[in-house]
Amino acid sequence: MKPKNLIILAAIVVALGAYIFLFERHRPSSEEARDAADRVLRDFDRDRVTGLLVERDGERLRLEK
Repeated sequence: MKPKNLIILAAIVVALGAYIFLFERHRPSSEEARDAADRVLRDFDRDRVTGLLVERDGERLRLEK
C-alpha cells in the first residue's frame, strides 16, 4: 500500500474515532430512548379530551369531538 493512501485512511479512522468519542457517547442508548418515549404523555387520558385548540400567528383553529 502506498504511504499516501495509508495516511489518508489513518486520518479517516482518527476522525471517525474523534466523532464517536466527542458526540455519540453523549446520546442515549436505544433502550434509554425507548424508555424516554414511553414516559411522554404518560398521564394523558384520551377519553377526557373534549377538544383541541391550535393557535398560530394570531389565528385559531378549534377541533372538538
